[in-house]
Amino acid sequence: MRAWTHRGGVAVTTYETLRHLSLPDEVDIGMLVVDEAHFAKNPAATRTKTVRALATRTNRVLFLTGTPMENRVEEFRTLVGHLQPGIAARIDAVDGLLGPAASGRL
Repeated sequence: MRAWTHRGGVAVTTYETLRHLSLPDEVDIGMLVVDEAHFAKNPAATRTKTVRALATRTNRVLFLTGTPMENRVEEFRTLVGHLQPGIAARIDAVDGLLGPAASGRL
């Protein structure tokens, strides 16, 4: 961690390790790529809070997931909230019942 914060480059970690990392405030993160981002959909989970905290201090964030809205609209709203809180606030639970057509109003 010390070498990466001084030299930069690409850092690859796991969700578990990420929650134990302590990044100094002066470290500028150019991009965060979150693979299997659906693992960060429960707003009460430590993993989700850790991803959100890192995403808010990162210049660019990319979420990769194959199951963004597998179970509930609320889970999708949580993921969108990490990236675009204003859009997430406009997503209602009933939007899942309306299907893809509802996404046009967002």
